[in-house]
Amino acid sequence: MLSALFLSPTAAVAQASPGKHCVPLALILTSSGERQLAGKKVICQGEQLPASGNKVSLLCSVTGQVLSLAEIRWRPKRCRASDLTLIPCAPGSRGQCRRNRGAEEAKAPTLLTPYGSTLLNRRPAFSWQPVAGATRYFIQVRSREQGWATWVDNASSLSYPADKPALVAGSSYTVSIYAYQGNALREPSTTQLSILPNKEAQQLQELIAQIKSLNLPKDEEVYLGIDAAYSSRGLMMESVQVLQKRLKEGSRNPAIYTALGDRYLQAGFSAKAKTEYETATTTAEATANQPELNKAEARLKLVAQLQNSP
Repeated sequence: MLSALFLSPTAAVAQASPGKHCVPLALILTSSGERQLAGKKVICQGEQLPASGNKVSLLCSVTGQVLSLAEIRWRPKRCRASDLTLIPCAPGSRGQCRRNRGAEEAKAPTLLTPYGSTLLNRRPAFSWQPVAGATRYFIQVRSREQGWATWVDNASSLSYPADKPALVAGSSYTVSIYAYQGNALREPSTTQLSILPNKEAQQLQELIAQIKSLNLPKDEEVYLGIDAAYSSRGLMMESVQVLQKRLKEGSRNPAIYTALGDRYLQAGFSAKAKTEYETATTTAEATANQPELNKAEARLKLVAQLQNSP
């Protein structure tokens, strides 16, 4: 469901109904003009922005889009509330279903990490699904301009070799993994990865610094801001890492678990996503957070459909 951020002639942000949990739509990055949005940092569903004399920069918390709003140039742009159409395989989604990675039995050494197909880290570690009976793997990473290869014995992971050149920003790579049982070649796997261009990486770094400067509560900073900035650029690995880090720090916010489940599902790990959604359901029930409970339950239904599909 789409919810608009309307410009209103009121002097302050109109608040959502009291006693209800906020359904966040956007972060206010900056505001200036005759009527400041003093102290307001999160726009909830159903709230309105004052129009008179304000220039506002917003970060949409689901799509990661940055909107710059000025009264004289206002257009009815919208920030989307969290919905399933942004997740591959969901009804109405334009994304394609991915098979569940990490299955017990693997015929090919499917790449597991890094998550996603776009990377910020130019020296990522690799892990893959082990193939029964395989004793060694041949890893090949190549682009049009460069490439390298190495052998891995009796293991299904590889730290980026120190003696190999770093991946180049803005370039695309093919990662091929070949499983061998003795001298016999088993079925290989191939994955496409791309490295975020330097200009986009710099813009992302500046945006994250701006988010951190808002001094939001840590949970909101992570799942409304930093995760949105990463995931909107396809940086699933960075999103997963920042969400996992927040949970290790002690957060029990159901929104964090749901966001982590979404990233796993986008990366093709439905079993991992299910675990996070189940925890989100439990924590949402414990805090009587109905919006987050609804989100988690809807996603559990989606995972069940995916896992039961042929």
